[in-house]
Amino acid sequence: MEPPSGKFYLQKRYLVALLAFIAWGLLFLMRTNLSISIVDMTSNRTVTVGNETITQAAEFDWSSKEKGVILSSFSWGFTTAPLGAFLTRRCGGVSAFGMGVALTGLLTVLTPLFMKCHLYVYLAARTLEGVSEGIAVTSFVEAIRAWSTPKDRSRLMGVSSSGYAFGVMLGYPLCGTIAHYMDWKGVFYITGGISITLSLIWFALIRNSPGEDNLMSLQEKKYLQQVNTYASRKNLVYPWKQIFKSKAVWAYWNERFVATWSESFFSFSLPLYIKDIHDVNIQDIGFIAAMPQIFTAVALIYGSFLADFLRNRGILSPSNVSRICFTFINNMS
Repeated sequence: MEPPSGKFYLQKRYLVALLAFIAWGLLFLMRTNLSISIVDMTSNRTVTVGNETITQAAEFDWSSKEKGVILSSFSWGFTTAPLGAFLTRRCGGVSAFGMGVALTGLLTVLTPLFMKCHLYVYLAARTLEGVSEGIAVTSFVEAIRAWSTPKDRSRLMGVSSSGYAFGVMLGYPLCGTIAHYMDWKGVFYITGGISITLSLIWFALIRNSPGEDNLMSLQEKKYLQQVNTYASRKNLVYPWKQIFKSKAVWAYWNERFVATWSESFFSFSLPLYIKDIHDVNIQDIGFIAAMPQIFTAVALIYGSFLADFLRNRGILSPSNVSRICFTFINNMS
């Protein structure tokens, strides 16, 4: 069956990809906004009142060890990301993705309140934020799978997930600017508030599958239902024993461990390093810390189009395309 005619931006699956792109940007912005905010929270502020300069003491006097625990607390919760698969099976990928974004946004907005209560209260909330973002990241694949065809699936997933690089790339300067002109609380209020708004738009416009959507063209709905290999996975039984015995699974796990460690190191520690070692002001820290993400964004988008090209032309099998693009392009970024 031929793809629906008409302008691409009027087709629903591209709206799904666009909203997912923005959501990924916000998810990773909320993951890393603390990296910028903690610089402002633990630094003295110089305020000019008339002709007098006043130095305000930092709001939080945390040691380097405490800062490390605070920055890592998100990852404690994110390790539960596989639980998102169970929620996806029960609620559907689109619903689970929206819930993950909404809960992460809500916890981000409440961050200043948690901070004022007690450090341990915030650590618990930040860990829960990692859990909710893990749900969103895990369910994303199922959400896009339901709204894409085999021919454009790599492009839609690649372009959508590249939002995280753009989110961090633009988010660092944004958070630095907000903290400079307002304070660290504004960073959490603004990023969390935008995320909650996006989740409401997501729930209002997107359904778990094209068959459930009454807001799209009939032509596109028929096209997706006929071409898409999507089927509900609610009753799917996973062979856990074979999964844990698979060499490919453990090879992928090791690759993800190394890639995530390096990514987390830059995302969480780079702003503090720039401040402590080079004593750069918080606004400039945001711009400097964003630079590595430019290459990540370019690599992700380029890799997704390359993957579809190699597979659709029959140059490489889907398995080999995944190996090459994921191993080289993803880790090069």
